[in-house]
Amino acid sequence: MSEHTSANRGLLQVQYAFLELPKMPDRRPEVPGADLWAWLFVHATELTEVPADLTPGPYRDALELANKAKFTLTELAAYEKARDEIRQVLEIADARWAEGKIEGKIEGKIEGKIEGKIEGKRETLVRLFVRAGIGLTDTERARIDTCMDAETLDGWIDKVFGAKTAAEVLS
Repeated sequence: MSEHTSANRGLLQVQYAFLELPKMPDRRPEVPGADLWAWLFVHATELTEVPADLTPGPYRDALELANKAKFTLTELAAYEKARDEIRQVLEIADARWAEGKIEGKIEGKIEGKIEGKIEGKRETLVRLFVRAGIGLTDTERARIDTCMDAETLDGWIDKVFGAKTAAEVLS
């Protein structure tokens, strides 16, 4: 029965590697593959920790599992407690980061709304001056454009009605 008729997809070949473990070099192979697996198998008992330059993946996972298998019950409990504490700290950090991100968005929206309202008041004030036929000097226009206080802008808007000059309104 072939791969195509048996529904076993993806298994195109099986590769066997025969190694003489006593002849494994002392230096770790650089290229992942059967040689690295064999080297790890032979030298795992000599390693006191997982090599820092061993990339994440099956080789590192296998060594970490072998390390845990050598733990006493007390060591295993301490290891699991430390692992759980690290996970807890990471979860708290993630939650606080997300919280800060949400708070930042809310603060940004509030600030945006306030700035939008102030900009709207400035535009209204300028339009009222135009409709009242009151001209603005560059200095008066700059004063309006830089005003960030909503109450001041509201007061100026109220004063436009019946005013003859911009100086009267902005005093």
